[in-house]
Amino acid sequence: MRSFTYTDDCVEGILRVAHSDHHEPLNVGTDELISVNGLYDLVADIAGKRIMKKHDPSKPQGVRGRNSDNSKARVVLVWAPDTSLREGLTETYRWIESRVLHEDHVTAHPVAAAGGYGR
Repeated sequence: MRSFTYTDDCVEGILRVAHSDHHEPLNVGTDELISVNGLYDLVADIAGKRIMKKHDPSKPQGVRGRNSDNSKARVVLVWAPDTSLREGLTETYRWIESRVLHEDHVTAHPVAAAGGYGR
């Protein structure tokens, strides 16, 4: 299980901490937890893709879960991130998709335009 914070929310939290009188560390993340499998499914859904997962239980599993306690930031900053994981990933995916489509249709890759590698 993991939690992810949308970049705009993270920046807003950091700015609020920087402009506050609080002098101790604060977690400015989100409490929305998702499993790695759930994240994979969410991104596939946003992308409109069908996926097949393949798990290899012989590999290291890593930390079972990680989440921060953000209650102190809510009290000190009177604020909490408000972008859901789905909303943030959708916006991020659409932005990346537009950049990839723009790159593919508007400009050639600089290396390809120069005749490839090794020149």
